[in-house]
Amino acid sequence: MRQSLRILKDNLKYLLKLVWGYDKSLFAFFVVFSIAGAVLSYIEIYVPKILLGSLIQETPMDRLLVQIGLLSLAILATTFVRSWTENRYQCKCGLVRTDLCLNLLTIKRFRMRYPYMEDPKTADSLEKAKYISWSSNAGIEATLNNLQTFTRGLILLIGVSAICVTLNQAIPLVLIATAVINLLLGNASKKKDVQLREWNASFDREIGYLSGNMGEPDLGKDVRVYRLKDWWLKKYAACLGIRLQNEKNSQKTLTGMKQMATLLSMAANAVVYICLIGDVLSGGISIDDFLLYLGAAATLSLAFQELIDSATNIAQYSKCIEDFRQVMELPEEFEEHSMEERHSMEEGHSMEERHSMEEGHSMEEGHSGEELPEAAEWGGAPSSIRFDRVSYCYPGSDAPVLTDLSFEIQKGQRVALIGINGAGKTTAVKLLTGLLEPDSGTIFVDGIDTRLIPRQQLYDRFSVVFQEINQYAFTVSQNISFQQEHDRECMSHALDGAEMRTLVDEFPKGLNTMLRKDYATDGILLSGGQAQTLSLARALYKDSPFLVLDEPTAALDALAEERLYRRFDRIMQGKTVLFISHRLASTRFCDRIVVIDGGSVREEGTHEELLRAGGLYARMYESQSSRYAEEKGEAS
Repeated sequence: MRQSLRILKDNLKYLLKLVWGYDKSLFAFFVVFSIAGAVLSYIEIYVPKILLGSLIQETPMDRLLVQIGLLSLAILATTFVRSWTENRYQCKCGLVRTDLCLNLLTIKRFRMRYPYMEDPKTADSLEKAKYISWSSNAGIEATLNNLQTFTRGLILLIGVSAICVTLNQAIPLVLIATAVINLLLGNASKKKDVQLREWNASFDREIGYLSGNMGEPDLGKDVRVYRLKDWWLKKYAACLGIRLQNEKNSQKTLTGMKQMATLLSMAANAVVYICLIGDVLSGGISIDDFLLYLGAAATLSLAFQELIDSATNIAQYSKCIEDFRQVMELPEEFEEHSMEERHSMEEGHSMEERHSMEEGHSMEEGHSGEELPEAAEWGGAPSSIRFDRVSYCYPGSDAPVLTDLSFEIQKGQRVALIGINGAGKTTAVKLLTGLLEPDSGTIFVDGIDTRLIPRQQLYDRFSVVFQEINQYAFTVSQNISFQQEHDRECMSHALDGAEMRTLVDEFPKGLNTMLRKDYATDGILLSGGQAQTLSLARALYKDSPFLVLDEPTAALDALAEERLYRRFDRIMQGKTVLFISHRLASTRFCDRIVVIDGGSVREEGTHEELLRAGGLYARMYESQSSRYAEEKGEAS
C-alpha cells in the first residue's frame, strides 16, 4: 500500500511539473473552477432555507423580492464564472493531451536509442504509453479533470461538514460507511481496468499491425498470389475477438460493481430521509432547517462520492502516467554519457547493466580514459577503426551474434566483411555506426571508445547503404537529401556518382516526383535496382568520410552487380570503405578481406592470400564464381 501511494505521488508530481512547464495559466483556471463549483453548491443549499424561512416569517414582499434578486444575481455570477473557467480549463487540458503528450511521444520515437526500437518490451511500453493521449476520458486529460473534481469535493466536504455536525448522528455514520464501501468497490474496479490494459497492450499492437498493413501495396501482391486474404482476415478477427472478449468480461464485472454502488447510495439516501422526517415530526427541527439539512446531507454524500470516484480514477489513470514516464525516461540518442556512465564503462559495466534493458551481461574492457577531442580536431575521415574482442547478443536471445570479433580498418582502406547469411555482418555495421553498443569488448575510432563519442558526431562520420532500403512518401529530392530544399552542388555530385541522373530525368516531375502513394495519387514506387541506386545517391549526398555498404547488390544480377562495383571503384577514391556481403564480387575491389563465421573472424587477408589458403573463403568463391559465369552467359 505504501509503495502504491509513493508511486502515485511520484506520478502526480511528474504530471504537474510537466503541465506547469507547458502552460502555467491552467493552474489558475483549475483553482477558480474548483472554488466556483463549490460556492455554487453552497448557495444552492441555502437558497431553499432562506426563501422558505422568509415565507414562514411573512417577510414583506419588497424585502422578499430583494432577497430573490440578490440570490439570483449570486447564482448567475457564480454560474458564469464556473462555466467560463470550466470551458477554458477543459480546452487547456485537451491541448495538454493532444499538443504536448502526443508530440512528446512522437519526438521520443525519433530520439530514443536504437536498441530500444528492436526490443519487444519497449514496443509494448510505447503501446501502453499511447493511452495517456487516447481520449479525453482516459489518460492525462481525465487525470487533470479528476484532480479538479477531487479538489472541488474536498472544498465541499469541509464546508458542508460545518452544517452537518448538528445533524442526527446516524446520518454521518451512514454516509461514511457508504463512502468506505464505495471506495473498496472503486479500488477493485481500478485493479480490473489496469489488468485489462496490461492484457490488451500486446493485442493492440498486433491489431494495429494487421489492420495498418492491409492496404500496403507490397502486401497486396502476396495477398493475391498466395491467397492471403482469408487467412489474414481470420487472424485479424481472432485477435480482435480476444481483445473484445476481454473488454466484455471486464465491463460486465465493472457494471456489477457500479450497480452495487448505486443501490448503496439509494439505501443511504433513504436512511437520511427517514431520520430527517422523524426529526421534523418530533419537533426537533423546523421545516426550513429540514430543507437545509436535507440539502447538506445530499451535498455531503455527493462530496464523499466525488472524492472517492475521483481518487479511484486518479489512481487508475496514474498507471497511464507511469507508462508514459517510463517511455520518456528511455535514454536518447543524443544524450552524451554522464560522468557516472563514463566511470561505469571504464570499470567494465555493460549498457544493459547501466540502463536495465538487457540484464546479466558485463563488459570485459572499457575505454582507457583519454578525453574526447574537440569536434573541430576530430573532423575528416577517421584514421583508424578497430574492433577489439567485440561481443553482442540481442535482447531475449541466448545465442550471441558476435563473439570476440576483432579486426582493424586503416584510413583509405577498402575492407570487405564476408560471411554467410546470419554470420553477424549487419550487426557489426550497427555496432560500428553506434546504433548498438557492445555487450563486451570495445570499438575504437582513432583510439577512442565509440561509446564516449557524442552520437551525432559518430553518425556524421558514416554514410551507410543499408540492406533494407526505405522509400519514404516524400519527393525524390527529399528522399536523397532528407532536407526540405537540397543543395544543388551536392545533389549533382550524388546523381552523377550514383548514375541516377538519367533515371531522374525520366520521372514525371524529375526530382520533385513523389515516391509511394500514401498521400500522393501520382506517386511512384521504385524497383529493387532503382531503390539501390537511390540509396547510393543518399550516401553520396551526405558525403561522409567513411562509407559502409551493407549487401548493396542483394537485388541485382551478376552483370548489374559488376557494373555497380566498377562504379563504386570510381567514386570511392580517397574514402574509407567497408563492404558487407555474402556475395564475393566486391572483394576484387578491396585491399583486405575479413571472413567471419560463427560471430568471430575465421580468416583474414587479400583475395589471393585467401584463395591460396583454401579455407572457407576459397570454397565460397569457387561456389559463387561458377554461378556468376552462368548468369553472365545467360545475360549475354
